[in-house]
Amino acid sequence: MRWYLLSIKPRYAEALLSGEKELELRRADSISPPPPGSLVILYAGEKVRSIVGEFTVGRVYVGTPEEIWRLAERRGISRDAKAYIAGSRRAMAIEALRPIRYEKVGLEEIRELLPGWTPPRFGPLPEGHPVRELIIRPLRELAGAP
Repeated sequence: MRWYLLSIKPRYAEALLSGEKELELRRADSISPPPPGSLVILYAGEKVRSIVGEFTVGRVYVGTPEEIWRLAERRGISRDAKAYIAGSRRAMAIEALRPIRYEKVGLEEIRELLPGWTPPRFGPLPEGHPVRELIIRPLRELAGAP
């Protein structure tokens, strides 16, 4: 299973973890869509600055920003997401399934183990990566993730 790390605003992370939000929209000009069944780890930025949970990728829709917005609008996504994907050549909507909330692990705690670590906006977290092995695996175990 592929793992990804996604930096996201805290309010959207909370909406995904609570199940209120079912789709995560992303600009897709320079990133490949995650395959269905992948795991997306959520890093809530701004004042939270913590790894907060995960979801499993369901369907992934890729298209123009207008096509993706038409899909998202029917699923109750807020209008500010439309502005976020506007201007990109390609956008994607990632269906979030089976969200799991973690005990938060803050950026300062992560940097104690991995000095200088900075979370990517959205990127792969390969097997053996220190964040995956030292931080996320134990969080998943504590949360009872499969």
